[in-house]
Amino acid sequence: MSIRKKTISTIVSILFINTILLILYYNFFLVKKIDKEIINLNNEYQTNLNKISASIEDKNYKDVYNSLDELSTNYDAFITLYDRNNSIVYTNNKNYKTIYQISKLITIDNEEYMLTYSSNSDTKVSSVRVVRDLLFFQGILWIVVTIIGLIFANSELLSPILKLQTDMKNYKYGILPKRRKVKTNLDMLQHTFAGVVEDLENEKSKQSRIIASISHDIKTPLTSIMGYAGLLKSDKLNDNTKKEYINKIYNKSIVMKELVEEFDDYLSCNIKGTLRMEEVYVKDLLEELKKDYLDELKEKNIKLVIKSSSSNSKILIDKAKIKRVFSNIITNSIKHNTDNNLVITIYALNKGDEVLFTQANLLRKISGLLSVYGRLSGDQFGMLIPQESFSEESLIKYTKYLCGLFSNASYRMHIYLGIYEITD
Repeated sequence: MSIRKKTISTIVSILFINTILLILYYNFFLVKKIDKEIINLNNEYQTNLNKISASIEDKNYKDVYNSLDELSTNYDAFITLYDRNNSIVYTNNKNYKTIYQISKLITIDNEEYMLTYSSNSDTKVSSVRVVRDLLFFQGILWIVVTIIGLIFANSELLSPILKLQTDMKNYKYGILPKRRKVKTNLDMLQHTFAGVVEDLENEKSKQSRIIASISHDIKTPLTSIMGYAGLLKSDKLNDNTKKEYINKIYNKSIVMKELVEEFDDYLSCNIKGTLRMEEVYVKDLLEELKKDYLDELKEKNIKLVIKSSSSNSKILIDKAKIKRVFSNIITNSIKHNTDNNLVITIYALNKGDEVLFTQANLLRKISGLLSVYGRLSGDQFGMLIPQESFSEESLIKYTKYLCGLFSNASYRMHIYLGIYEITD
């Protein structure tokens, strides 16, 4: 879940829980408290009313009127006296507004009157008091909510940011970040950072390999150039030999130039997997390889043999890279040679068409009347066989037979089989 959605859901949940808690607080605590205060207040009012009525009953009206002023002051009370017609004959409550009051019938001068009593203390049960208690409880809730919010912000916002910051600092000192489980957008940010670091490290590793490879490849022609340059210092060489050595030095320098240009292309454009493809006759490529390495190998008593049955064939290659492949193979063969009679043999055998024809004939041989086969593309063939006619043992048998026809010490044939059941 994203931080935005999680934050919104958290706020909604807090508001909902806050409302529920306020309702519960009012119904199960505040209402009981108010009821208790009303009962206590009623008892207090009833007691005071009884005292007031006892002190004024059976008195004449004039004495009652004077006593009520004194009693209202003593009890800090609002006292109102009504006659039979419900008319006010006495009151000290100018606003005639009270929140809670009680009444009692009394007799004055043989006449019945209604005496009502209320007090300034009835604010104890006023709406202001209720609101004040609710606000107090709400304040406590908001303190709790604030603490929960800080904990949430720390775990969901601050903590991932600090971890990301730590990963960045560690990477500065070579410690690679590890991908974490993605729960929020910030986790995704850390996950992305770890992915970028992995890409950077892979690219650095690739650059190191390329630099090491080019450095290794430059050593071979450089060694040859130095060798031929040393031979040219001799006064015993004739003009033709000197010319031949100079040509070899020039050709080796061309190879070095191509390597440097390739490295420049990588540094300037960072071109990945760029191939400069061209059609080359196999015989021309073999001739160049022979010129490049024959004399050098002779000096080391190493025999170079080239066997080709496809001299007139063309191949589509990156010539510079293919020559680098041969250079690495020949250089490593020389470097790790422990035999004084080393022979390096380069094969260029045209086997592709022969393999394809043989494979097609083999499929024709093993297919029945209800089978269909054909060439899909390149060296890929397909065959549709009824399930009841299919035999895995026969397939493996003919595959091994095909591999045996062409595999030898010079090269190996690899055949990949895929068997699919067609249901529709």
